[in-house]
Amino acid sequence: MSGKKQHHVPQSLQRGFLFDLKAEKTYVHRRNGGNFPASISDVLAQRYFYSRLSSDGSKTLDDMITEYENRLGGLLIKLRAIQIDGKADADVAAEVIAHLTPRSANLRRIFGTGMEGLVTAAAEAFADEDTVATMLGLAEPVPNPTWNEHAARMLENESHLKTQLGLLPIPKVVLDRAIFMMAKEYFVGNFDAVTLGFAELFTALVGGLDGMVREAHIKALGDGSVAESRKTSLEELEWHVRAAPPEGRDPARLRGTWR
Repeated sequence: MSGKKQHHVPQSLQRGFLFDLKAEKTYVHRRNGGNFPASISDVLAQRYFYSRLSSDGSKTLDDMITEYENRLGGLLIKLRAIQIDGKADADVAAEVIAHLTPRSANLRRIFGTGMEGLVTAAAEAFADEDTVATMLGLAEPVPNPTWNEHAARMLENESHLKTQLGLLPIPKVVLDRAIFMMAKEYFVGNFDAVTLGFAELFTALVGGLDGMVREAHIKALGDGSVAESRKTSLEELEWHVRAAPPEGRDPARLRGTWR
């Protein structure tokens, strides 16, 4: 049921791991080796993981996912009815995997970690004078295509300055070279990532990553409960139910192999 507490792993899937069927309890295993019993209503769920409650009665992402879970429950029942080493219908297995994988908190966490790594690497690059000089074209002795592209973009944003420079009785090639040399003289030896605003920019980016990743994830999920392109690819596999490791709580697991 849709509400504040939203499951990124549906309860219908968690019911395959119950040790107390009546109370619908499962074990939560921690990375440090500890575990504890908990109701599946509280497991693998977060407040407003997908969307806030609608104030105008319109359908939210959580509403759409909740509605799809009625179908998902039926698909899981079909898969659980298959005997160990039995073959599963490719379309059923593919649809279940194509729905469950993109909606998980783990996927959102992977996106967040990847984005944080990219922003951190970019921040380190922009903190290095030689790297920034190369990116701006200022490492070269004369104006070059890289510098010309950046300079042209800056002048387009400063139309008044561009007009004033055009009135000067100086050949364009000489003017371009003079501007380049002035920029080079100002930049080299005076580089300061803080003064130029790079440090503040990347600090703001890192601070807003969680929100950006959440919004991107929600937008992707809003395109459909099942990623059709992924489902089509997964249907090319041959799916079987295999026995889980002895320490597993669920008696079976689904595995796909190339036909």
